[in-house]
Amino acid sequence: MQLTLDWQQQSANTVLLDTRDLLIKQVYARRADGQWRKVPFNLAERDAVLGRPDH
Repeated sequence: MQLTLDWQQQSANTVLLDTRDLLIKQVYARRADGQWRKVPFNLAERDAVLGRPDH
């Protein structure tokens, strides 16, 4: 799956997703120069109501 974001504010730099029941192995982001790079991420503990946030 690929998620494309159209940032409304240039200063935005964080995405918080509900990753309930998803297996995420790696995350890549495209830099301003068009190159892709692997970026760090972490999965929080699962919440029964809110799911499992990915930071």
